[in-house]
Amino acid sequence: MGIATSRFLLLSGLLWSGGCNPAIEQEEFARPRFKTSPTANQEASWLSEVSAEAGLDFSREEEPEGSYFMPEIMGSGGGFLDFDSDGLLDIVLLDALWGGGGSNTRSRVRLYRQFSPGKFQEVSPRAGFNEFPSYAVGLAIGDYDSDGDSDLFVSCLGPDVLYNNQGDGTFGESSQHLSVRDPRWGTAATFFDYDRDGFLDLYVVNYLDYFPGNPCDDSRQRPDYCGPQAFQGTLGKLYRNLGEINSQGQVLLDVSAVSGLAAGAAGPGLGLLCRDFNGDFLPDIYVAYDQHPNPLFLQQTDGKFREAGANWGLATNGLGQPQASMGIATGDFNGDSLFDLFITNIRGEVNILYLATRHETFRDGTSKSGIASASLTRTGFGTAALDLDLDGDLDLAVVNGRVKRDVPLPGSNLSPFWNDYAEPSQLLRNDGQARFEDVSAWCGEWGSRHAVSRALASADFDNDGDLDLLSTTCGGPASLWENKTPREGHWLRVRLTDSQGNREGYGARVTVRAGERQWTREMNPSTSYLSSHDPRLHFGLGAAQRYDSIEVEWSDGTRQLAPAGDSDRELIIGRGRRVQVVSDPDTAADPSP
Repeated sequence: MGIATSRFLLLSGLLWSGGCNPAIEQEEFARPRFKTSPTANQEASWLSEVSAEAGLDFSREEEPEGSYFMPEIMGSGGGFLDFDSDGLLDIVLLDALWGGGGSNTRSRVRLYRQFSPGKFQEVSPRAGFNEFPSYAVGLAIGDYDSDGDSDLFVSCLGPDVLYNNQGDGTFGESSQHLSVRDPRWGTAATFFDYDRDGFLDLYVVNYLDYFPGNPCDDSRQRPDYCGPQAFQGTLGKLYRNLGEINSQGQVLLDVSAVSGLAAGAAGPGLGLLCRDFNGDFLPDIYVAYDQHPNPLFLQQTDGKFREAGANWGLATNGLGQPQASMGIATGDFNGDSLFDLFITNIRGEVNILYLATRHETFRDGTSKSGIASASLTRTGFGTAALDLDLDGDLDLAVVNGRVKRDVPLPGSNLSPFWNDYAEPSQLLRNDGQARFEDVSAWCGEWGSRHAVSRALASADFDNDGDLDLLSTTCGGPASLWENKTPREGHWLRVRLTDSQGNREGYGARVTVRAGERQWTREMNPSTSYLSSHDPRLHFGLGAAQRYDSIEVEWSDGTRQLAPAGDSDRELIIGRGRRVQVVSDPDTAADPSP
């Protein structure tokens, strides 16, 4: 984020002239073709905002307009979890109470329980969430104490906060379980089992060595939010889960130094993806840096990490230029059974599609994807890969919002202050070959409402078989978007349980096969930007009314096959157990071994 307006004008001029990025020129020869096309006279939009009727009344309390407290413009996170294990997904959001960025700054977790299908009620005080003295930014959700329910980590400007789910509908602060409460500006975070001992570890990205009170201007000498060039970048933190409380009362021990991560290149980190990139069953770490090359930390057999972003083609765009990277989405966009990456960037640059090859590298596939022209004039933050119409192909949702002042876009109706930063969100529909069409115009307010959007999480919150969306904004409300897209196929939802490893199967890979097609998802809800998605894996199956098989590859490489079955249902697959059919209890298989 944070490129000055003068640089933006120069760069965008080069892009439009074709002299800097060939992606814009080449896209004209690669327009997507789809089986069906949306019609302009559709009665219902593809995404419908249902926040009010659902009872989601969250609006982030920000600083007085014009304070230009930099963390404010970077937004805050949100996500989904079933904290009370009733089968209905709940929503967690982060609120900040103005304190000038100093010792008076306080934050709180806002928890909305889904008490009946599609209806939410805030239960934050009853659940044990009180104010704490940090500026809340991002979150990660996972069962770090392996007791069968989801816990919550909150990254902050100021000491981070950890909450333990007590299993009785309440949370207790357990920040003492962190060996270090990092006071730096934490952003993205994720739970993952990096050492494969069955306990969830934690990685936290840090952004800048920021201190309030350093004024910045835009290119017209008007006050504005600072950009990353005004401060030094920082290193992230890796916490190893000991599996038990040690003599100092700690469970998550900072191993950043011994793992080799502390020797990496510092940078302003925003997005995060932890997964096994090279198939050696050792989880790796990829970080989206702001205006710096993105590092890929590959884990070695001795537990240490080696940086290899440039070698893998993931450090810069195809022209070797680092970009202002924010959000990350991952999935197989072109149907070759390899996991690709999508990265959101600032306007004047373009969002990047990295396509995986079979040679442990990625190539910049943006030029023929349709993504460049759709993103050139937008600043992308949160993003989600999801099969919105269930045709079997992964689409892309992106929320946008500027980070530097500029002329308001036509149709912006926020306050005069926030209008300078507001942009509409986008939905990009995939033809199955990683070629995308911007169909935001058929998404109602999703594509027409201007906001300063930041986090984006996807989940089937209403359990109707398709994925919905949750977005957050700077200085405004969170929005819940129900998927109303005309369906072009069938679906399957898979929930994993693992009594021999981390309870929710983080790091596992699930492949569903039907006829000549197959679809793979990985269990890792913490992607996007400061967000956490549905902990269940969702598959659009196209025309397949039945699936032929399901294969689970657990994080340690153990493979497990499940037999054929009907589509349009949720399954629970436990390690070494039979499949339980959740959506049809009368025909559910015995879940015992």
